[in-house]
Amino acid sequence: MNWSVPPPNWAGAAGRFLDAFFAGLHAQMPDYTEPLTLFGSVPIQLCLDEAFTSADADIMVSGELPKLREVARKLELSAGGSVRPTFGLQLCPRHFFRTTAHYLQRAHVEVRHGVKIIVPHVRDVLIGKLHRSRTPEQEGLATKDIRAFHRVRQLCGGHPTEDDLIEDMLECAPYFRMPEHGEVNYFGASLS
Repeated sequence: MNWSVPPPNWAGAAGRFLDAFFAGLHAQMPDYTEPLTLFGSVPIQLCLDEAFTSADADIMVSGELPKLREVARKLELSAGGSVRPTFGLQLCPRHFFRTTAHYLQRAHVEVRHGVKIIVPHVRDVLIGKLHRSRTPEQEGLATKDIRAFHRVRQLCGGHPTEDDLIEDMLECAPYFRMPEHGEVNYFGASLS
């Protein structure tokens, strides 16, 4: 990989919002040790463009999902029923963020308020957007995901390039397989 992005800006609006959750989580569950992985548009917002907003901050949780959702609800930070109608936390199981197998090698990792936080490289975040579920009538990527690709390329000197994307998609070969039991292969459909 020949391009990098700045570390997360925790002083911006999204960073402060997430820090409130991390601090609250540590206060309410001080023995919580699993990492939290940020994905969706929030890594783009934290690392590249504070104005690149989304309706929620997606967080992949490795364990204790119901307990973490309860903490977010108590802190009034959850996406559903949030007192902040324009932004909320979306705590998700591991299978919601699918990207390259080696994304952790490129990720920014740090401990915030006693909680291990993983911020994947925006390159891996974009590959993850290829897995987003689609409506039956939708063709190609969602408009907001196309916007994310364009904004990252604009801010990263043209990266990811076509070669970058091909390299990453080759890492995702298992996702090209035909789905079982009537499931939809969103990754393959997004690439067609």
